[in-house]
Amino acid sequence: MDRQLAGDFERFLSAEMKTIFSNLGFRVSDFGFDSLIQDSSFRKRLQLDFNDSPGAQVLLFSPNLFVMHNKLKPENSTFFVKCLASLKDDRRSVNLLPEQLEIYRRYYPLDRILAVVGVQARQMEVLAGWMSRLKWRRSHVSALANVSPLSTIASVSPLSPLREFLMRAFRMKLEPETMDTLVEELAKALGS
Repeated sequence: MDRQLAGDFERFLSAEMKTIFSNLGFRVSDFGFDSLIQDSSFRKRLQLDFNDSPGAQVLLFSPNLFVMHNKLKPENSTFFVKCLASLKDDRRSVNLLPEQLEIYRRYYPLDRILAVVGVQARQMEVLAGWMSRLKWRRSHVSALANVSPLSTIASVSPLSPLREFLMRAFRMKLEPETMDTLVEELAKALGS
């Protein structure tokens, strides 16, 4: 999946997750870079001239959503959501730039960032789990893969299907029809 398509897919998945969490009684706010910095000229300036600044990187690499629920225990009531697409060449892995992973490790609690991954397999899957469970490794990726030559790659194997994760982590049930609709919409978004 090329970089532009991956970004579009992640934005689409983020919008779908916002709807799902809202329907489960969570309060959800967009938290991605475009939401935090709404002035397009300011965003462009940060991306072009300040992309090496740690302060700017906290914004540039921010998770997609911030989620809270006032009826959950305080330790479970707030978290971030980072939506990802699996790699084209290795559908069981995801990729982050090394500096993006470093920003998450330094400035965000990894055990409160929910990784939601759209996996293109025979049938589209949506997996979820805490970012702290993923084991990241540096990798040199082929230039044909349309990702940074030096990337950090993690296997999605520690993650669970979204419905199972929601039940285990929050005791909340996502109806099978809702999950089927999500998978269908994601497959359409990819044109598969």
